[in-house]
Amino acid sequence: YKNNIDDARIVERALLPTSVFAFVGILLCLVFLLRNPLQIVFLMFTLVASVIMTYAFCKITTGELNTITVILGAIIMGFGIDFGLYFIYRLREEFTATRDLQASIASTLLHAGTSSVISAFISACSFFILTLSDFRGFSDFGLMAGGGVLITAVMMYFTLPVIYVLIERYRPGFSN
Repeated sequence: YKNNIDDARIVERALLPTSVFAFVGILLCLVFLLRNPLQIVFLMFTLVASVIMTYAFCKITTGELNTITVILGAIIMGFGIDFGLYFIYRLREEFTATRDLQASIASTLLHAGTSSVISAFISACSFFILTLSDFRGFSDFGLMAGGGVLITAVMMYFTLPVIYVLIERYRPGFSN
């Protein structure tokens, strides 16, 4: 019982700083790379929503975080931002060429989306292999990280296009 309480306290103390450092680091990189406040907000919103959904997945599948899985939020943010960046950069290229947001989104999903989904699947499978471990911490981590990678990829490729379409609908000319 005492070990469970000690583990819970370690998890609580480690969770917030690790996630905050990852969030701030990613945010600073995005400010430097994108230089577009709205795109940064869209990406970070989707990223945070993905991490929240991953933690919900963890609650449903394993019921808890442990000292091994506590780092999950930072890992998911690091993996997940890649999918969002691939989407944003490809969308920029497509939109510059066509000046048609919906056609650009469709082309982005077809070209960057396909390779990103394959990449997410392969990354998730590499984490899922850990579920074969006899050590519960590694097994739980593999399930949570694999699920989190898939959740984040799906969120980036479903949520970002919807955000762009909605913003363009209610604020015409936004894409320009």
